[in-house]
Amino acid sequence: MSAQGGLYNSSGEPIEYDQLSEIARTLTPWGPDGGGIHITGPIGLTYRAFHTNKHSRLESQPLIRNGGLALTWDGRLDNREDLIPLLRQIIEGDDSDASIVLAGFQQCGLDFLERIIGDWALALYDFSTRNVVLARDFAGNRPLYYAVAKDLVIWSSQLETFLELTDAQCHLSDEYILDFLVAHPPAERTPYDRVYAVPPGGAVVFKSGGMITKRAAWRPDLMAEIIYRCDEDYQDHFRQLFRNSVRCRLRAEGEVWSELSGGLDSSSIVCMADEILREESAQAASLVTVSYLLSEDLDEDSNYIFQVEHKRGRIGHHLLDKSHRAFFPEPSAPTLTRPLGVPGRLTALAHYMESRAARVLLSGVGGDNVMWSSLRRIPHLADLLSRGRIGELHRQLEKFSLATGRTYWDLLWNEGLKPALSNEPLSVNRSRPAWLLNGRSPRGTWGELSMSENLATSILPSRRISLLFILDSIRFCALHHFRTCGMIEVSYPYLDRRLVQFMLAVPFDQKLRLGGTRWVHRGGMRGILPESIVNRTTKVDAAPYVYRALNREWDEIRDLFEGSLRVMDRGYVNQRSLFESIARARDGRDVDLFYITRALGVEVWLREIAKLRTSVPVMSLDQLTTPSQILATD
Repeated sequence: MSAQGGLYNSSGEPIEYDQLSEIARTLTPWGPDGGGIHITGPIGLTYRAFHTNKHSRLESQPLIRNGGLALTWDGRLDNREDLIPLLRQIIEGDDSDASIVLAGFQQCGLDFLERIIGDWALALYDFSTRNVVLARDFAGNRPLYYAVAKDLVIWSSQLETFLELTDAQCHLSDEYILDFLVAHPPAERTPYDRVYAVPPGGAVVFKSGGMITKRAAWRPDLMAEIIYRCDEDYQDHFRQLFRNSVRCRLRAEGEVWSELSGGLDSSSIVCMADEILREESAQAASLVTVSYLLSEDLDEDSNYIFQVEHKRGRIGHHLLDKSHRAFFPEPSAPTLTRPLGVPGRLTALAHYMESRAARVLLSGVGGDNVMWSSLRRIPHLADLLSRGRIGELHRQLEKFSLATGRTYWDLLWNEGLKPALSNEPLSVNRSRPAWLLNGRSPRGTWGELSMSENLATSILPSRRISLLFILDSIRFCALHHFRTCGMIEVSYPYLDRRLVQFMLAVPFDQKLRLGGTRWVHRGGMRGILPESIVNRTTKVDAAPYVYRALNREWDEIRDLFEGSLRVMDRGYVNQRSLFESIARARDGRDVDLFYITRALGVEVWLREIAKLRTSVPVMSLDQLTTPSQILATD
């Protein structure tokens, strides 16, 4: 996961080298494998490399072409083999991912954005039009942030750039923090007012004269339908797409690591990777698992972990909870640039991987939402109502009422009528704790997937709701946990664009039916996973980890409350009520641990940010313009 940044003066005035070199300095810790700087008149680009595969070692960035384009690229191009034959005459013998992407823009212009598949973020400058384009893949896996003054645009893949070169820490975003306390903030927001993230699946175009527009890099096709004759055909198609998703993420040198919790998502990644490494040639030397254990004693979750390890004939790394603090990162860890719920575990894993020269981590995040693990939402009941299949709706209501314990009328109203009659995204509501003074119940915004157009009522309710769940995963990934805590290139096979499009297009009963959740997923992995995991219905429970951490770190937590909490000073919480809630959680009583970890995460982050001091900022955020004032949409 390389680092990139730049400056653009829309008035045409030349960029000063000293300013760009300061941006490069902030990126250096995140790019240990070299890099470069390029300045031509009003544009300055800088890049720092973090190599993970043999093709990335061929790159020399910023990449400048005679066709009048300059590019910095942080990414993994998954459809490179499809693109190379189409662009061979332009590539000029350089088949690095960055070179292929730049050749694509030379041939197709910005329409090429839709053809880039993988985890990526890029900055592109067109010397003829003097336009700068910042863009990210649909899942927002690689970060890219920007801020805009009257004439000057600054961008970077690291929030550290803005903290070191601007007075960002003096302009915290209450909107972002309040969203973080109750859910996942919108992926286009950052914790700092007037510092924004390039939207996942979108592009921001900066033009000479100061005009800024936004456009989609890719949109999922919500009208597409995939209809097969039998379950086995869906399962074969899923297995092919999932195999390809994992294979693409094995294009890495040395060991690739993968989280293993014993759940269906992580176990599927590990066992599919083993099959690929056994049957095909792959760049990765091997797959190594890492699991978070409460102790070395056997419990339900560790039993499933050991079953996968037994199947693959290899014991993975076990990160015991007592080996690190959960709520407080170690002093040697990077400064937290954003709030995180339990940064200690992430920091510990980042340090552990770095000590073993491991750079790539696969994660099962997104699997629950893409493959559908929820029994609480049954959106295909609304599909039946929308299509006028009243008799089938009645039969399904009776069956699901018996299976879930919910009344017939509750299901009809909340799962049938409400989703069918509204084309608005639906909220996932949680009961708000009493100590939260300014909490909100954020709703998903389709703009985060470049879905700004109105969702027509002809789109099936199950697809709108499925997209909301996928959006929630993208919001979570946009927090960039590992990028905040250390140098790990993390990738999410379940958020592969082709797999997501497939899961949106299949009939909903391939996800959920009375026989269970994740129907196509379980069927597609049968014979690859241990049968006990294919049939597993329980979830990995994070609550014991939090309970134990609260007790281990109680003295430090109590010390926080001896003075005024920063979350109280900013008007977010009632300090006394929050302390009482944490004390109840410490005793194992019924408390929503999600809210507690978020509140502690914000407090720890606010204390870290308060330690930062910017001597002579390159720009003050007081001078910056808000996107609502400057953005138009192509």
